[in-house]
Amino acid sequence: MPHMPDRRLAWPQRRHCFWLAVFLTGAAVYGSLLPLRYTPVGWQQAVALLKAVCATPIGIRSRADWAANILLAVPISYCWLATLTVDRRHGLQTIFAAVGVVVGCIALSAALEFAQIWFPPRVTSQDDIAAQGVGAVCGVVLWLAVGKQLTDWCRRATASRQPRERLQWVLELYFLGLLLYSLLPLDLTLRPSDLVHKYREGQVTLVPFAHWSLGVSALIKAVSRIATFIPVGMLGALWRRPLHQAANSFATGLFYGLLAVAGIETIGLFVLSYHTDTTHLLLGGLGIGMGVWAMRRWQHDPANVPWSTTSRKAGSTLFRWLLLFGLYAGFAGAVLCAPFDVMRDRAQIKARCERFLGTPFAQWWPIPDLRFALDTLFKLVLFAPLGMLAVLVARRFAPTRPLRWMVLVVLLAVIYCVGFAVELLQVLLPSHWPSIGDTLTYLAGAVIGALVTGWILAKR
Repeated sequence: MPHMPDRRLAWPQRRHCFWLAVFLTGAAVYGSLLPLRYTPVGWQQAVALLKAVCATPIGIRSRADWAANILLAVPISYCWLATLTVDRRHGLQTIFAAVGVVVGCIALSAALEFAQIWFPPRVTSQDDIAAQGVGAVCGVVLWLAVGKQLTDWCRRATASRQPRERLQWVLELYFLGLLLYSLLPLDLTLRPSDLVHKYREGQVTLVPFAHWSLGVSALIKAVSRIATFIPVGMLGALWRRPLHQAANSFATGLFYGLLAVAGIETIGLFVLSYHTDTTHLLLGGLGIGMGVWAMRRWQHDPANVPWSTTSRKAGSTLFRWLLLFGLYAGFAGAVLCAPFDVMRDRAQIKARCERFLGTPFAQWWPIPDLRFALDTLFKLVLFAPLGMLAVLVARRFAPTRPLRWMVLVVLLAVIYCVGFAVELLQVLLPSHWPSIGDTLTYLAGAVIGALVTGWILAKR
């Protein structure tokens, strides 16, 4: 008899929506005031500056800035409205809550823009308030349209007792995120003239490896593309298969995965900033094949290595897992440090060391928030597998729960040291910008990976 979902274990609940909304709001406040350089300004002078800004007509001077501010406000308004109305019927209270959330988001945006007067070189702008207001409305509409359905979908997956079903949900979420990542920054077009211009600018490559050159950077880029699609191959192996049946055949899983890769490249053709390349199909297909093979192998032998095995076998298996951990840590470091153009100017190195130990994430203030969000998301995803490997090592080779936690904490400390070493090495690489904040991002990615893996493998 199949296991019934346990609703007590399902999420998101109201408290999850609340804490996520608080985190997103706090991140928006922190990001809006970076680099936190407070400068005293008189109240009358600040009000005069605000009146001058309000007299400026609203316009779309930068589509990237508008898109970034809209996307910044969408999840904030969505989560706050979810906090107020989840598990409640739509009615007059929901309408009042929706209006209140939109007004509150606009008020927060206006307050932050006004506060930026005291935090130069931030610039106060009506355009940002208008764009974030549009984003707040979009987030509210999104919750009203699909919030209940999306919440029920998440709860069905997270309440399941089957590890395979939980794993498939995570893989589906990964694929949706990868698809959205490929569409950003949403500079879409359907005009044939734009597509012709994109082709003439070299943004469409029909011959595989035509613009690739041999070297370490090209190798790292190829391996990264392959690794990106390994989870998609794992999803292809499980797609449209009941829980009581084995994974798809290799050919079927490969077909589903290649269909996903081709779909992403086809959609990317209509994104002006996306480089459509047939090389992506080949490398993505290789990653798909590896993912299908790994999932089929896991299906045939899903059990953990028991402690009843001989010490020689257990030690050999532990060595292989630790070797995999070390290899991936080295791969992540290589991805973040390439290209390896080392500088030797001591004055510049000293200045970069001071910036490295400065305000976390301060280096991102002149760059649009969307680019900051995408870069942060990339680093989180890059270090998540290290957290996954840490959990697998702890579960396989620690006989008691306290010892597992000790092993996991030690491995997470090692992961933080890896991230710190990467950022410290970037001090010597002029094409990178080291930041102490990125070390926290790496650790957060590993913790998220550890939590997700523990949730998938948990026996409830």
